[in-house]
Amino acid sequence: MKKLSPFVYFHEPGQTVTEQPVPPPSRDPRLILIASWMDARDVHIAKYIAQYQTIYPTSSVLLVRFVFKESLFESVANTTVEPAFAYLQSKIESGALSAAPTHPEILVGLRLVVAPFVVAFIVSLWVWHNPLSIISGEDILSKNAKTHNDPDFVKQTNRSYIYGKADVMVEWKHVEKHAIDAAAKGFVVRREVFEHSAHVSHMRTDGGRYWKIVTETWEKATKIKGP
Repeated sequence: MKKLSPFVYFHEPGQTVTEQPVPPPSRDPRLILIASWMDARDVHIAKYIAQYQTIYPTSSVLLVRFVFKESLFESVANTTVEPAFAYLQSKIESGALSAAPTHPEILVGLRLVVAPFVVAFIVSLWVWHNPLSIISGEDILSKNAKTHNDPDFVKQTNRSYIYGKADVMVEWKHVEKHAIDAAAKGFVVRREVFEHSAHVSHMRTDGGRYWKIVTETWEKATKIKGP
């Protein structure tokens, strides 16, 4: 993948290894946006990207890596992802993506989870933004959760939640609550609960089921009229 910044990378299918043009896509996404989990190792991210490229060989891929130290403050986080916005803008200006698509064009793989060593930070956020909320205001995690379920900010055909009851890092009931709230606000939601897979291990536990959810989510998107 080509590097736009330490945290943003992209891949364009362009030519195959034999230098033959890639056949025009049928129903592949024009772009797959992968937002990796916090401080994910490159080797683990690569496994997801490789599978996406296998399933959708004609799709461009945009990777945004999230690093703990770059996510502490909203202003720093915004600066970190700016190259991703610039890339998307260039795709729109070149005609590769539409600014107002009539059909779905982007498949988003979003993983909002945290690594074990971030737990202390999450606890400190809770203390600062709950008992001391009058001083601090709303914490960034709650703000993000609300934004994802705000129809004024988020325009999408459908979404799938993949989560597990054996996950000791992210409480599955919190994920489910967010999914129920999304559905109540008009989003088309699919909930998939893994009974025995640990934190960020759903693909490793049952890859067949995991990727079936991904492909079926995109297939459903192509059949739904966008907002």
